[in-house]
Amino acid sequence: MKTPFSDFLRRCGSLAVPDAELWSALHAAVWRHLARRGLRSAPPRYLGYGHAKWRMDDDFEDLVLDCYQYAFIQRFRRLREHAATKPNVEGLIHRNIEHFFTERQQRYDPAGYAAYVNARNAVNDAMHAGLLHAAAVGKRGVTNSTVLSFAGTSGSAMPTTAESIREALHGVEGWKKLLPRLAQCGRGPKGDDPVGAWRLAWLDALRVAGIKRFYFKDLVDSVKAEVRPLWYSQHAHPGGPVAWEDGDASKPGAGAWVPLLGPDDGFDERDAWEHLVDEIAREIARVKQKRVRDRVQNIFRELVDAVRRGENAPSQAELARRLGVPTSSIHDGCKLLREITARRQAEKPG
Repeated sequence: MKTPFSDFLRRCGSLAVPDAELWSALHAAVWRHLARRGLRSAPPRYLGYGHAKWRMDDDFEDLVLDCYQYAFIQRFRRLREHAATKPNVEGLIHRNIEHFFTERQQRYDPAGYAAYVNARNAVNDAMHAGLLHAAAVGKRGVTNSTVLSFAGTSGSAMPTTAESIREALHGVEGWKKLLPRLAQCGRGPKGDDPVGAWRLAWLDALRVAGIKRFYFKDLVDSVKAEVRPLWYSQHAHPGGPVAWEDGDASKPGAGAWVPLLGPDDGFDERDAWEHLVDEIAREIARVKQKRVRDRVQNIFRELVDAVRRGENAPSQAELARRLGVPTSSIHDGCKLLREITARRQAEKPG
């Protein structure tokens, strides 16, 4: 068994600067997690990035960098301690990557994430009730590749397409009223289940419509295709954390998406952040080559200004456009900035 993440943590010393071997392994891991979540063909905006498709030298590189920050840098000291005492920490790193994806989906695609959770819960309820049967379920439970069959389905029946599932959903009684609830995760303010008794009802309606066997991914994709347009058309806060707020209790599905306002981080945290910005700026000023130093300073300034304005960090392609330099130069500058930032973070106490 290869252990690239554990090996890196044991050889990197006190500096969390990724080398080529670690970077290659992390690229592969992130790409696999994209596939497992059905996000390779989805727009990068569902994870908070800018283009219509994944571009390996831009959005995907930004995704890997953010994942490295989350899975390694933020937990660096503890990870090194585990790597020194355990056979390997590969499972721990992959769990961090999994949590990274979950948090990004919850923030940037709350409707799609909720649709997945509610579809998974509906399927689990239906399996428990004997309405659905799975061909095989591993340790991770139902996944995108799981084939599900309604009770009594013959072995020769072929899986139904996502298009057919979506057509059948349109015939479910009260489907339009259910859609806002399918875009809501968790339980309501009174502890009620947002989907509630509808779970088995809407799945059984698929059976009544003639659906016999299907892939879980096709079910999820069909629900997402219904939920996302409704969600994006009804709230004005794309890309920020939101929640469904109930309206008139006598009107099922009434309500609206509202932004969630987090607590003020406080002056202490902001001062600490500004101090870190000053430290990184001083490190950049020590870069000997003027051309490289100027490029990294310009990139860093754009990133810091975006944070101070409360905006998402610009992609590498956007940085190239703003600064009037090739994307490859931005990539090299971001790599150097990443190394400088990693050194400063690793040197922080605690």
